[in-house]
Amino acid sequence: HVEGPILDLAFSLDSETLVSCARDGARLWPLDAARGSARRIALGEDFYCYGTRFAPDGRHLAVSAPYVGVFLVPLDGGAPRRVADYRGNRSAPMPVAFDASGQTLAVAPMYAGSDEEMALQVIDLRSGSRRVFPLRAPGVAPGDGYAWSAQYLEYQADGRLVIAGGNGIRRWDPRTGAIEPVLWGSRFAAIDADHTGTILVALVGTLSASRLRLFDPELLVLDNAGQVTRRITSHGHALTPTLALDPSGEVLVTGDANGVVRVGRLSGGEPHLLLGHS
Repeated sequence: HVEGPILDLAFSLDSETLVSCARDGARLWPLDAARGSARRIALGEDFYCYGTRFAPDGRHLAVSAPYVGVFLVPLDGGAPRRVADYRGNRSAPMPVAFDASGQTLAVAPMYAGSDEEMALQVIDLRSGSRRVFPLRAPGVAPGDGYAWSAQYLEYQADGRLVIAGGNGIRRWDPRTGAIEPVLWGSRFAAIDADHTGTILVALVGTLSASRLRLFDPELLVLDNAGQVTRRITSHGHALTPTLALDPSGEVLVTGDANGVVRVGRLSGGEPHLLLGHS
């Protein structure tokens, strides 16, 4: 990438490929040099990439581009398909998430031009039909968009969708359409899950004015009921609002405000330190 910052990262399910998002688009990075070099994802026009995820079939990639749309991109080089059109829309889609079948894609905006545009879209990739659900939380004033923005989406094993961002964590039930608070309050939350949706890790804290650091951060492991089962204390107290859980759910990665990346077992122990950012 020549135009940062990095806005999203995702592993393929086999952990052999990494996709990165930035203001100059999306790139695929083989993690084994023998498999070739990085390549740029082409959508037919220049785009910012705000969110991306690999499909469970391992053959497609979802790419979220503000003011352009959300695309399903074949990894074999085929033509991308626009599955959500954001042209002329003032909302900026950021997170995307596939359900376990790979036939349903959830899309949510980080911010929007109106209350009506601040909504979760759930798209059936076979028929193209979609359901739309308002994201505004009860008691939050209209127009206070950041408080109910969505910056992270993850499906759980029971089919419910976890939504995280400005004011914590909520969960959407596809059977009823209800969105309920899980860890809802004044704190920012970032989340990631393993590929089965059975392990969910949340990084919760007070976001700095620059939105580049969390004060009083907590790393929490949640169960499918949204209950905290464990706190992880070995990753320090100067964390930035980002984390990654590998597809197996065994390795957790965090970054801190001093440029240190910590890689450790979710089961415990001191993480390894990766030094090099300055």
